[in-house]
Amino acid sequence: MRLPLTAIYYFDSVARNLSYTRAAKELCITHSAVIAQVKKLEDWLEVALVKRKNNTLVLTEKGLWLASSLDKSMVNIRNSISTVRQNNTITIKTIPSLASDFLLPHLSDLKSAFPAINFNINYVGYEETFVDLVLDFCDRGLEEGEELLFYGKTIPVCGEGYKKLIGEFSIKKANKYEYLHDSDSQAWRKWFNIYTEQSHDLAYSDKGSIFGDFNLMRTAAINNSGIALCPKSLIKNDLKSNKLIQLSDKCGNLERKYFIKAVNPDNPRIDKVKEFLIKLALTNEYAYKNN
Repeated sequence: MRLPLTAIYYFDSVARNLSYTRAAKELCITHSAVIAQVKKLEDWLEVALVKRKNNTLVLTEKGLWLASSLDKSMVNIRNSISTVRQNNTITIKTIPSLASDFLLPHLSDLKSAFPAINFNINYVGYEETFVDLVLDFCDRGLEEGEELLFYGKTIPVCGEGYKKLIGEFSIKKANKYEYLHDSDSQAWRKWFNIYTEQSHDLAYSDKGSIFGDFNLMRTAAINNSGIALCPKSLIKNDLKSNKLIQLSDKCGNLERKYFIKAVNPDNPRIDKVKEFLIKLALTNEYAYKNN
């Protein structure tokens, strides 16, 4: 019977992190995908490997034994794969907004700086076993291994047509506008909580369409579907060309940061690419101060 290698790889991450969430983050895949693969391995072995104890994930006796047995083997596999791949490929996982507005516009610069390297680029969440660099965002302090690219405070924007329709933007007329949301309505709710005294009645901020990612929401804003909170660091060209109109200086997502992380921090080749991307991010095109 064929070994479920992907499931074994995912279990190793869960065992080391004792968390589905942290394992998903390490592997750059979804939380549900990690759970599914661990369950697949348990079904294949016909034993339980993990369990919940006081709302905490712990390994069973069989899980502890397997994790201990896998530990050195997985290190050897990673080192072997890294050695074989080190001459020609770096795999990068990125969120869509950083792909379209940071990484891909500078891909030719990256290739010119590292002509001997082939770059394999996919979205965060795409299931791929080996990853070298991750480009992502957070609304918290940076954790170990994460290095700042630039800040991501958002500003209210809309297309030219919608601006003509609503006239001068005013918080006092907040219930008159159509709002566009990236994943959920929490960003707009937090924005109104900061800048209005009407925080007890924010039902109007839930109005409007919800989009799966920033690029979809931005496209809707450009096409006059409503007002969106967009990171100023990523929409400079849209503002310059008047595709998007800034409606206020009041910022949302005050803790947002875009970061880069090397999954294998001991690889000099990967580290050089990481440092190159950090320097790109420090240019005036992206480096808006966090104030």
